[in-house]
Amino acid sequence: MKITYIHHSAFLAELNTVTLLFDYTEGQLPSRNSAIPLLVFSSHRHYDHYSEKILEFGNEYANVQYILSDDIKQGQKQRLISSAPHSQYPPNTFFLKPEEHLCFQIKDGKAIPIRRSEPIPSGWADIEILTFRSTDEGVAFLVKAEGKTIYHAGDLNNWKWTGEPEEWNGDMARRYSKEVNKLADMNVEIDAAFLPLDPRQQENFYLGFDEFMRKVSVKCGFPMHCWGDFSVIDRLKGMGISAPYRERIVNIHQDLEVFEIGDSQETGGFPARFERIWVQNARLLDPLSKTERDADICIEDDKIIFIGKAEGSGPFSVHREDQVIDASGCIAAPGLVDIHVHFREPGLTYKEDIQTGAKAAAKGGFTTVVCMANTKPPVDNVETLEYIRQEGEKTGIRILQAAAVSKGLLGRELTDMEELKAHGAVGFTDDGIPLLNETLVKEAMEMAAKLKLPLSLHEENPAFI
Repeated sequence: MKITYIHHSAFLAELNTVTLLFDYTEGQLPSRNSAIPLLVFSSHRHYDHYSEKILEFGNEYANVQYILSDDIKQGQKQRLISSAPHSQYPPNTFFLKPEEHLCFQIKDGKAIPIRRSEPIPSGWADIEILTFRSTDEGVAFLVKAEGKTIYHAGDLNNWKWTGEPEEWNGDMARRYSKEVNKLADMNVEIDAAFLPLDPRQQENFYLGFDEFMRKVSVKCGFPMHCWGDFSVIDRLKGMGISAPYRERIVNIHQDLEVFEIGDSQETGGFPARFERIWVQNARLLDPLSKTERDADICIEDDKIIFIGKAEGSGPFSVHREDQVIDASGCIAAPGLVDIHVHFREPGLTYKEDIQTGAKAAAKGGFTTVVCMANTKPPVDNVETLEYIRQEGEKTGIRILQAAAVSKGLLGRELTDMEELKAHGAVGFTDDGIPLLNETLVKEAMEMAAKLKLPLSLHEENPAFI
């Protein structure tokens, strides 16, 4: 079973005979076999879990079924769509309340729905869906298909908030435990559980995730509802309370990350290892060869092995085991380089830090950056330089560091430029501070020439400003 993290609380689960899409609101959907039925789930009507965009999937894909929480129907206004000109929702839409059942049989490549009011006998249906009562709005889904069990919590969570009355938080905890206990009593083994881990809850962020993982048998716990702050995953894994299930928490780093859930614990929860990765329909820009054209790019073992158009058959055709990224409307080019950035760490992280700066750089296509030295303390010593180097290695881009020319950025005494180079400095600059001491500037130029490293100066006379 292949699972793709789409965005926020949206996941795509691909099985052999059916594809399941949960709580989609935005983001690129990976290419999929359109001949396989698509079941689209929405747990409740909140904007970060439901979007009317999904109702247009029927125009793009054949055999789409919608399984929506009943609160969506109650909360939405009348809407006309081309696939259902006389009704608000497509005819293949099912609204479920808490503690309801719905099942499907797969026949001739189609998902045929059969609604039931009681539990489904084992082996009677190909797909079985059960709902649980949310502690907020809507429902949580438990889906069984092809011997796999998938759970999507929606907003079923222990939403304990600092500042809320103790009675309110206590009632929240009791209601959450009641639903989790129902799942625990079913003695079901869940292959993939999508569970909220919300940093907005501050010190309470882990409560719901922790209780679920402790009470219910879960092979792979996927954090969601992180609002883009995936650092909460490492925070939880670093807490002693997570020791019993720590290795079963899936690390998510970015949208469109793909995971392969196998039949054993050894293969579950790790990023999928595909035979190859195809980036298709990209606009290729290659300055070295002065090339600009549409192309497909094939990557194997972290190396580009083919640029051109994928073949219909042969060695450079797309295989079932390959990951395909549709890059229509995107540019594929060598990573960009920015030689003057401010990541503000250490000391000024209320403005920026290494992690957030690196994410912003990567989002814009910059794979290498050079950070300036005017941090607090400045990068005029090996200790600060080493700290930035080590933190930079934790990011997904290449972070280089320019060291200060003068100690303390005061323009009085030269730094130990030789030692700083030996520990990785790629250049020297006091950034926006002019150096007024001619002797120091001359010594800096001579040493930079000896070390064969650039010297970047911001020279102006402050008296004229």
